[in-house]
Amino acid sequence: MLSSYVKKLSGSTLLFTFTNLLKLSLNHVVVKLTNPIDVLRRAFSPSSHHYMIPMSKFPFCSKQLGLHLRVRSGGHEYEGRLSYASEIETPFIVASATTGEVYRRISEKSKIHGFPAGIFTSLGIGGHITGGAYGSMMRKYGLAADSVVDARIIDVTGTILDRAAMGEDLFLAITGACWAVPAPSLDKFIKCASLHSHTPIPISEAFFNPKNSSFTSVLQNSAQNLRFVEPSSPKPEFIFTPFHDSHVQAAVICSKQLGIHLRIRSGGHDYEGLSYVSIIETPFIVVDLGKLRTIEVNIEVLCCVVGDNHTSIKLLYFIYVCNLFDEMRMRRKLICSVFSDFSKLTESNAWVQAGATTGEVYYKIAKKSKVHGYPAGIFTSLGFGGHITGGAYGSLLRKYGLGADNVMDARIVDANGKILDRSAMGEDLFWAIRGGGGASFGIILWWKIKLVHVPETLTAFTVNRTLEQGATKLLYKWQQVVDKLDEDLFLRVIINPTNVRGNRTVSTSYNSLFLGNSDRLLQVTQESFPELGLRRKDCVEMSWIESVVYMAGFPSGSPLEAMLQRKSTFLTFYKAKSDFVRDPIPENGLSSLWNKLLEVEADNPIIFFTPFGGMMSKISESEIPFPHRKGTIFMVQYVTAWNDGEKGTVKHLDWIMKLYKYMAPYVSKSPREAYVNYRDLDVGMNKKRNTSFKEASVWVTSISRITSTDW
Repeated sequence: MLSSYVKKLSGSTLLFTFTNLLKLSLNHVVVKLTNPIDVLRRAFSPSSHHYMIPMSKFPFCSKQLGLHLRVRSGGHEYEGRLSYASEIETPFIVASATTGEVYRRISEKSKIHGFPAGIFTSLGIGGHITGGAYGSMMRKYGLAADSVVDARIIDVTGTILDRAAMGEDLFLAITGACWAVPAPSLDKFIKCASLHSHTPIPISEAFFNPKNSSFTSVLQNSAQNLRFVEPSSPKPEFIFTPFHDSHVQAAVICSKQLGIHLRIRSGGHDYEGLSYVSIIETPFIVVDLGKLRTIEVNIEVLCCVVGDNHTSIKLLYFIYVCNLFDEMRMRRKLICSVFSDFSKLTESNAWVQAGATTGEVYYKIAKKSKVHGYPAGIFTSLGFGGHITGGAYGSLLRKYGLGADNVMDARIVDANGKILDRSAMGEDLFWAIRGGGGASFGIILWWKIKLVHVPETLTAFTVNRTLEQGATKLLYKWQQVVDKLDEDLFLRVIINPTNVRGNRTVSTSYNSLFLGNSDRLLQVTQESFPELGLRRKDCVEMSWIESVVYMAGFPSGSPLEAMLQRKSTFLTFYKAKSDFVRDPIPENGLSSLWNKLLEVEADNPIIFFTPFGGMMSKISESEIPFPHRKGTIFMVQYVTAWNDGEKGTVKHLDWIMKLYKYMAPYVSKSPREAYVNYRDLDVGMNKKRNTSFKEASVWVTSISRITSTDW
């Protein structure tokens, strides 16, 4: 038998046992074969334990000759017998780079690279990784098996297979299978999606699973709350980044067929991470819409203006708008009428794909027109698709309402994978998607939005007042007048602890945008809110697009292109909650609030008071599913943030819950309202697939109460 085995192995020139293609460029390590059958060892080479034998021949010859194989890479198998001894299968032979050898070879190539495998250096790298392989870098980079991007194995027929040849199911099994849970087949999903998509899917660019080196960066790229990218957070089985509307259709169809739960992410600003994390629904995948970001801005001239008041100004505006168009459009027949509102001069709109950010939308609008804008969020990294589904408020809300109030049409993918526009979905569904919350009624592909008129000159200012400067009395007065101010004036308050000359105190910052020049702003504030003490030197005149950069909090002097950053500049661990206030909080209530903010446990809190009134009071509570309208003075957002990771989570969650309970007497009641875009799972969570309408209605009493007659 031994001579037969030797003959079948003759002519060998290279030995190669188990090679994992790691996230590093490493040369193959020639390893030692140690055969416990001494006679076999001597027969091959009396003077050396190193045999130049192709490993692919071992399974082939062993099968033919009836030899059982024991495979040993490092000999660290805890029961010993299973890698280099056999009591139940005889006869047998064994075939063996260690972690130490791998680490040394890496260090020879680079001083700034490593590999997150085991602490002990005599572990055989082959068997070590098959079980997951943890080490001292686990909390930073996960398991060694998480960093394997390819492998070569020998199957039972003696065939050498790489990742492509073996398929994803087998590749998953060999890279830490004992750590893995049953997962949906990426191969099956890709085949299904390719079948149901009308356009080809670039597979290598559209799919990322944990074995891809870029998986973590893609997952974290637009994840805005660091709480949900920690190693302990559930991870998707894979990420799909569609390049076309039909790819999203295919994702819906295939997820249903294969029993996979979908998470849809457009910008990653979900406060509880639900656009890229799932706790109760597993397995799950993330469909990231970040590649779907086309923006088509349309400004159409309908008429010119003659006669009556301010004729010359209107004609100048008309000439300016006409100059935006090419020669062909200039030849269009002009229909002349008299209008009192410039916004009626044009039918201005834009089609926006869900993956675009608010900053990208604003930038594109400003490129087409200096006198148009859109009343959506202040932060510029918000994903447009999900943002509008919750209402979408910003610094223009008192003049024009919410972003969702200014939606003209939409395209969505329903649960059956069909694309529906407003006409096809019907008015009930169109009503629901504008404020009813994201991921509830379909996947938003496009919004058609109505652009609004903004003057060429706006004015912004920020005025700070501390407790020592009378902040309490001033804020009490602000509550009494803010919803009644001129609707061109947006005046929010940002509240946070600060240090002044070594003393801990509370600062209130009056952060404002006014649709007009500084002269008219000073007149308005002097008449309606003289207590603020606004001075001309506090005011900065700017264009609307410049005001976007200012209100978003970018450093002074930042270019307009700063708003094109898709990733927020304020990444941190945080928890947020919200309230709506209908009656002014008394001064003693504010004083106790300051004490809460100055507690040691508070660390780094911030509170936003956002004014309502103006157009927000004129739009019916049932116009869209956003009932916080007439009677609401302002909205409150509470945020606690920290930078010490999971260690600080419990402390900060406890603190903000205590603050939330303290505020209960001063905010809306029966029900206590909350803003759906400020996702807060403390308010309520679905059970897995079995939440009843009765249970759910407790969380949305305000909407069901207001709109029940319409249903």
